Amino acid sequence: MKKIAKKLLVLVIFLAMFSLFSFPSYAKDGLSLQIEPMWMGVKGLDTKVGDIFRYREEWNSATRTLNYGMSYDSIDANLNGGLTLRTELTYRKGPWGVGLSGWWFNSDGAMRGRVTTPEGSGSGYNENGVRMWDHTIVPLTNQLEASGLSPVNFWAKNQLGVWTADFFGLRTLAEKKEFSLDFLFGAKIGALKNEQGMGQNQRAYIYDGFSPGFDWDNRVSLSSNAKADSGLMGGPLLGIQGKMKIYKNFHLEALANQSLLFGKAKYSGLFRDTDDIWAVHVATNGYYPYNHYMYDGKFPFSEKEGIALPVTELKLKATYDLFKNISIGFGGFASVWWNAPVAPRWSMPSDWTSGEGTGWRLPDKTTLTFYGATASLTIQF
Repeated sequence: MKKIAKKLLVLVIFLAMFSLFSFPSYAKDGLSLQIEPMWMGVKGLDTKVGDIFRYREEWNSATRTLNYGMSYDSIDANLNGGLTLRTELTYRKGPWGVGLSGWWFNSDGAMRGRVTTPEGSGSGYNENGVRMWDHTIVPLTNQLEASGLSPVNFWAKNQLGVWTADFFGLRTLAEKKEFSLDFLFGAKIGALKNEQGMGQNQRAYIYDGFSPGFDWDNRVSLSSNAKADSGLMGGPLLGIQGKMKIYKNFHLEALANQSLLFGKAKYSGLFRDTDDIWAVHVATNGYYPYNHYMYDGKFPFSEKEGIALPVTELKLKATYDLFKNISIGFGGFASVWWNAPVAPRWSMPSDWTSGEGTGWRLPDKTTLTFYGATASLTIQF
């Protein structure tokens, strides 16, 4: 795709130089409005949050053999597709024109669940839990459960928002009765934001955990929330667009443009580890809190960096002229955002210390491809 983008940029520059020496016939003067409802999806940011793990071991006393193993089910927060809108307003006068176009898209993915450990039977032992942040977090002891291990409640989210607008001039490079080609030049602005989060909670309950007659009751929660926000970006835009008659009132329209957005990405994150501990006395007629301890660990992150983000947009659609000044159409649209910033991630690859590698990390930038199927209505005023 990068090679295609470079070739497209070279072609656009060549056409810009060629336009200075071309002598086309004049395009139709006036104002034109395009309204394009679009179903859009995105690739490049489907996020694997972690795994549900299930451990099982069983001792065979007859053969003196221990059979054990682990299975995993992936926890994903993949982005969903949805409906959005692209619009374009263009004014032409002779071979020249000006225009404004733009679109936006918001997507999210989420997953939520509960993992329990079944009670062991005979010589068998089970241990089910959730692996997150590059760390396998074993379920806590909970003597209120038949298995002796706490259920694990978990959640994950992934959100992406983008908008962009093009301000452009155009010059007709060539126009015949059944074909026209325009050169586009101008500026693009836009913004991109990605938010990711995940978490889990358990309960540790141990009889006489504090002292005789007093139980240990600890509600444990772990969570991370992070964001990458590009803020307002802007930069130059070059492109070409063409229209060709296929048959009678049927036409084929195409657009290709390349831009480079400059801005500053802001990264932020917060990992939180909370232990809500009670010493409780369970009497024959009730449950009485005795002492309360709260441990709340917070690990924030903040960073900024300058970015230069290439954006390639392609559009192809077939149209039909209903009347002299009204046409409808159907086609496809793609917008590729190269080296896009994404939310930072918390990682605990070993012990929960910085010396063992625990901390915030900025992942490699990714290529986001927004793609969609469009319907269109064009009105010429």
